[in-house]
Parts: sequence; structure tokens; C-alpha cells
Amino acid sequence: MSRMEQLGVVSDTRVNTTRLKERLLAHFPDLRAHTKGRDVFLVFDEDIGAALGKACEQDSDSDAVQLARAAQIVRRHIFEDPKPFNGSFEEMCQEKSVPNLLLALVNMVLEGPSIKDQIRESSTPAALSIAQILKYNSVKHMRTQADTSSSVRHTTAQETPLPIYIGLMLHAQTRKRELVDRLFNLGLSISYDRVLRLSAEMGNSVCQRFHMEQVVCPPIMRGSVFTTAAVDNIDHNPSATTAKDSFHGTGISLVQHPTFADEGVDRGIVIIRGNTGSKTVHQLPHFYTDVPPVTSSVKQSAVPTTGMTSLKRNDFTKHTEKEYRWLENTRQVIEENADRSSENTSWAAYHARNQECGDRIITPTALLPLFQESAHTVAMIRHSMDVVRSAVEHLNAGQTPVLTFDQPLYALAKQIQWKWPEKYGEDKFVLMLGGLHIEMAALKTIGDWLQGSGWAQALVQADIATVGTADSLHRATHVMRARKAHQITAAALYILQHHAYDHYTLTCAEKGELPVGFEAWHDERKRSCPQFQ
Repeated sequence: MSRMEQLGVVSDTRVNTTRLKERLLAHFPDLRAHTKGRDVFLVFDEDIGAALGKACEQDSDSDAVQLARAAQIVRRHIFEDPKPFNGSFEEMCQEKSVPNLLLALVNMVLEGPSIKDQIRESSTPAALSIAQILKYNSVKHMRTQADTSSSVRHTTAQETPLPIYIGLMLHAQTRKRELVDRLFNLGLSISYDRVLRLSAEMGNSVCQRFHMEQVVCPPIMRGSVFTTAAVDNIDHNPSATTAKDSFHGTGISLVQHPTFADEGVDRGIVIIRGNTGSKTVHQLPHFYTDVPPVTSSVKQSAVPTTGMTSLKRNDFTKHTEKEYRWLENTRQVIEENADRSSENTSWAAYHARNQECGDRIITPTALLPLFQESAHTVAMIRHSMDVVRSAVEHLNAGQTPVLTFDQPLYALAKQIQWKWPEKYGEDKFVLMLGGLHIEMAALKTIGDWLQGSGWAQALVQADIATVGTADSLHRATHVMRARKAHQITAAALYILQHHAYDHYTLTCAEKGELPVGFEAWHDERKRSCPQFQ
């Protein structure tokens, strides 16, 4: 009866065994019935060949036998080669996690048993996903009715990359136990408890590696690659009414700069060693978490003498030419009414469109474990410099550490260099402002130069900015707004220069004189009027 239901035969009543026996005996003339206790054996007088021939003609029975045989074959391969999760998703991990026989069967179910399709080396993502879900939810013994009502227990040997990835991804994005467990009950993800155990096991493996190497350096970072670091404060002020605490700590990031793909030495992956079942992460090394105190002050540190490098030694001609090409493109689009509907006159869009399309190199980045100590202290900045020096020396021996800070932290770091030059001097560390703060300093300097020049009043009269906004552009309180204001000013002045040159050429034509070229006229105007740039 159960086989008939599996094959789609619907029956509301129980099959009568006596009538079934009589129908079978009537259908097979050579069949004889022999009773033994409660069981009835049906046998043939001479040969079973005719019985097999008749049985092969019955579609329902044949399909049930073939499905049972296929299930036995696939299940034998499913449980033969367990591959427990080791902490990382390697290349081709999905294909390696499921047996080829199961993947071939799923492909035939989805696309049909075509020989041409079966000779393909790759499988569709749908087939890979279904095969992984099938293996993940397979059990060696059928569950009882009482077990099916409760949560399903999965063995770690049957875990495939897909349910592990779904569980870890949902936990990382939402942190919601209910959502992870809901997909777990549907057989699509690992459980929330398993996610916590995996996270703890991976964290413990990383901590063991930190202790073994005596340096805190993430395994994703590659060896023998130029490495820089960034130190900044991490502030989290929860706005929820139920929030009980906030966080004001310090974060250190490592950034590598490879010059070509796959540069450097692969330091391997984090391997989970055994399934401890613990959800607790071990402590980080004390040489990382303990911040040594500083008793002396750095405010009265003497500034050492140093040499200055003139910018005139550098050639900015190539970069200047790029900016003039953008100005010329803007002038042509605005003044000449050219049919350039696809052109964008903004500075960012123009340079992005004309950027050289080379091979994209992946830049490894990593965030070190956060510190609970505030970044605005001498002790924390000095300890951050020690941590970065140890990590850089471990990754790229002999390299001078390069650190970037925001303006307040940069001032502290420079005072540390002046206070302890033997250990943190300018020949031991290269300290820089971050890109945003370099731009802010440049915009503020330009704003100081433009004070009293009438630039702010010109922006107000042109309806580009209000009085308050125009005044804030001098101080660069809003970096993007100040940057755009300078770009608009540069484009407007460039267009006005060409208007003046056009007026000059018309004047020469009226006088019957031959005008000089734009560059020669431009140089002549600069010599006669210093403000004409």
C-alpha cells in the first residue's frame, strides 16, 4: 500500500489481501498459492521467467523497484566519504562536498536524462544546492513519529558548505536566532547553536595561532607584501531606548598593497581542530590586550630638526594635463552645445570614465581585535604602534611601518615620536594623515588663501550657495561641498579665460593683426597680471 501511494495511486480503502491474492492467481495461470501460518507464498510450478516478464510490464511495480534501487545506491555514496567543515570554504568546495552520483541524479531530475547534458563537466548552481541539501538532511535510519515532531539532529559529518554558509551569513547580517532556526527547521541551514559553536571554534583556532606565532596577525594577510596600517577611534552610541551601554574603543586595520595578482606568500587558513562543542572564545594573548601605562607627559617634547623636500623636485605635469583635459571637456559640453548626451561634466564621472582598465588586484584588508581603551591617550597610541610594528615585521620583514591617523591622533603620534625617538622616532615609523584629513587640510589652506578675495560673494551672487554656506566653504566644514565648489570655480574660470581669448581674437581681427595661440596668449597674460592663472 505504501509503495502504491509513493507512485501516486490514490486509494481511500484498505486493500483486501484475499481478493488481491485471487486477482493475482487469475492473472498468472501458472501461479500457485501456499499457506504457511498467517503468510501466503505465491510460487510458480516450473519457471519464473514468465513471472518476471509479466512483472516488467507493470509500470507501478517497476518504478517502485527502480526508485528503491536508485535510493540505495545514492545513499551508499552519501555516507561513504564524510567531509567535516574545517573552518574555510575552499575553491570547488561545493562540488567536492557531494558525491558525483548524487549530483548526476539531481542533474537528470532537473534537466532530463540526456547523454549530451551528462557529459558536461560543470553542474548548475541549482543542482549543486539541491544535492547539498539532500546530503545534509540524509539520515542512516528512519526517524520515528515522535522524533519528527521535535527539532532534527544533524551529524557534523554530513554538513555541506551551503547550509553552513547560509547560517553564518544570516547570523552575521541579522544576529537573529529566530530567523536562523526557522531555516534550520526547513532543512536549509545549520542551527543557531551550531553557528555559535562554529564561531567559537574558529575564534579559538585563530587565538591558538596568535599564541603560537607570538603576534596578532590575521591569517588572511599574505607574507612578503607591503603593508600599511590605520588607527582610529571606534564609537558606538546606541539610540535604542533599551540600550544599556555604549562603546568607545580603538580599532587597528591592516591594508596590503600588492602590485600584481597572487603576490606574496599564502599563510594558510584557519583549521578547526576537533569539535569541542564549546561556545566560549578563548582570551587573546596578553601581549596584545594589555596596554602598558605611560607616566610621563609628551606635551613639552622638543621638536627635532629635520630636512624638507621641495615639491618642485616632483613632476606634476601628467596630473595637471589630466585636469586640463577635464576642464576642456566641460567647456566643450557647456559652450559648444556638442551632442554629448552620454558625457558627464562632473569631475568624478569624467575621471572614472577615462580611468585605465587594467587587471583588478584584490587588496587584502583585515581589522584586528578591538580595544576597549579610548584612542585619545598616549598609552593606547604607543601600544598601537607596537602592535603594528610586530604585525608588519611578521608579514614583511625589514619594512618600515606606515601608519595613518586622523588629525587628533596624528598629533599624539608625532609627540610620541619626539618624546621617544630611540624606539618610535621618524626613522622607525612613517606617520601620515588619512586621505580625508589630508584633503580637509588642503581645502582649509586654500580657503585661507581665498579669504577676502570675493570668492564667497561671487558664489552667493551666482546663486550657487547661501551666505552661510559660502562662508563655511573657507573652513571646509563640509568636505564634499567645498570640493564641488572649487571644481565649479575652476571650470568657470577656465571658461572665462576662453571667453577673454575669443574677445582678443576678435579685437585682432578688427585691427588686421594675426592673433597668437591660446598658450602664448595665456603666458603673456600671466606675466602682465599675476592673478591671471
